[in-house]
This record gives sequence, C-alpha cells and structure tokens, in this order.
Amino acid sequence: MPFIFISYSHKDSEYANRLADSLEAKGLDVWIDERIDYKGDEVVPLDEAAVEAAVRSLVEAGVKAIAIAFLWSFKNPDHELRALEIVRRVAPDVYVSCSHKVAPRMGEYERTVATVINSYVAPASAAYFRRAADKLNEAGLRHPLLIMQISGGVLPADFLRNVGLEVETKYGTA
Repeated sequence: MPFIFISYSHKDSEYANRLADSLEAKGLDVWIDERIDYKGDEVVPLDEAAVEAAVRSLVEAGVKAIAIAFLWSFKNPDHELRALEIVRRVAPDVYVSCSHKVAPRMGEYERTVATVINSYVAPASAAYFRRAADKLNEAGLRHPLLIMQISGGVLPADFLRNVGLEVETKYGTA
C-alpha cells in the first residue's frame, strides 16, 4: 500500500482531508516540512531527516510502494528528487512514483491522486509486462513488446517496467 509525502503547510487543509478520505490512506500519509513556491524557488528546505524517518517507519509497516507529491514540484522537482534518493537508499526494493514525473502540471490534488494511483498500478503492470514479454520471446518474437500509451504513442515494455500511468520522455509526456 503506498503512502503520500505532501508539503507540511497543507496538513490541516480541506484538501488534505479530501485526499486522505478519497484514497483511504489514513495512517499511511506522511507530512514532510518543505516548500517550493509557485515560481520554483525554495522557501523551506526539505527536512531530510523526517523523510528518512518516515520511510523507515512505513517500510516497517509493510509499505511496498511510495508516492511522493510536493506542492509546486512540477516547477522545481529538487525536493521530490532528493526524497526519491533517500527512499532508494533506505528502501531500495520499494516502488516509488514522483508527481513531477507522473503528472507534471498544475493541480495539486489531481497530480497527487495520479501519483498515488501510479504507485498502486505500476508494480503489478511491470510484473505483467515482464511476463508477457518473456512469453512472447519464448514463442519466437524477435521485436520488443510495445505498449500503447493514452496519448496514442507506444513505448517498449522494458521502458515501462519502472513507470506506470504516464511517463515523461525526451519527446515530451507520453
């Protein structure tokens, strides 16, 4: 079950309550003190010790996937990227989704929900793609398995093993 990192400044907001209710993640959402403003400037540095403590606590609780969603991360992903590094160091086997990659656009609630859904879906999708590609290769397929994206494009299944709903490529969002 994933959990959510969200900026501490919104901890008691109607948004936070709506998000927790809609995702049924009560007890697995963790609020980290950090803040990037609407221009992408750091206002409050990321509390790295709090990130590490949260990851350790949630892994002990059995969390298998983590969604990281900080306010304004699509303007400046530095805090999400640093939190990702900490998660990978502390819990390398946990699947991680970052909102600036899954849904790099304005709309905090929607971006967070998409990121959490990605954390639920992506691990199972990756296992499915791996099994499908292996069976097709065993059957003689000599080309990579391609998966159609919602945008209408296709990406190799190997590329999609570590992403889920939406990915950003060098050509834009796929």
